[in-house]
Amino acid sequence: MKIVAFDIGGTDIKCGILENGAMTSGSFAVRGGEGDPSLPERIGKFVQMHKPDTVAVCAPGPFDFKNGISLAEHKLAELYHVDLKTVILNSGASDVFFVSDSGAFLLGMLYKTPEARVGRACGVTIGTGLGYIASIDGRLWVDDTEKPKNSLWCAPWKDGICEEFVSATAIRKRAALLGFENMSVRKLSFIAKSGNERLLKLFDTMGEDLGSILTERSKTDGYERIFFGGNVTRSWELFKNGFERACSIPYTVTENADTAALYGLFWATKTGKENIYTYE
Repeated sequence: MKIVAFDIGGTDIKCGILENGAMTSGSFAVRGGEGDPSLPERIGKFVQMHKPDTVAVCAPGPFDFKNGISLAEHKLAELYHVDLKTVILNSGASDVFFVSDSGAFLLGMLYKTPEARVGRACGVTIGTGLGYIASIDGRLWVDDTEKPKNSLWCAPWKDGICEEFVSATAIRKRAALLGFENMSVRKLSFIAKSGNERLLKLFDTMGEDLGSILTERSKTDGYERIFFGGNVTRSWELFKNGFERACSIPYTVTENADTAALYGLFWATKTGKENIYTYE
């Protein structure tokens, strides 16, 4: 059986191929160069090239996971209202299914951490936006549309919503107000690590917001362990002290930010989609 997996992010798409127990992975940019085919066309051509039996896709919300249609106009304009399910099936795949990006990440971490499949855990992905999902005894906690139960990104926080305080977008906006305009989070973290006090304070404050948000959410969702992923967590040492001041829940930061969600998609395919969800 040959499986192709796509982890769709705000800036790039990580892709993996699993065949005969061996995985290969790579990535391509969401925004192609001038004259390149559209993003749906490039995804379709990748499927045509590799001829998989099954395709598994994870993407940030809002997303219609049952029908494979992105509703994220602000995060994924290139796929907004695109019927990706039909694109993939018309490209030769026999089957395709969709999972939230945070859900695929958490499945990947649960795959590698069997002891966390008992009780409640949660997965938090920090990239362009803020992803969140909880699990109960190893199954993703979702609503009847397969969206994560109790989404966090749009939950009220202070004078806005959580994603406005914890995300790459939030970091870049706050850094711009300090005079660091049009810089990536990677560049900003490099400057912070070199000793810039204003940026060190910015990252520390975001860590504290993250800790406070997750401490508050644990009161309703009951998780006993947190898994962190997403590109922003590559700079975890800048958030660590702020987070730990506000949250005492045990946590793990992935060492495999590029592949954790891909492993989750492969595991979901082998386990069977009907076995990865709980609707409690």
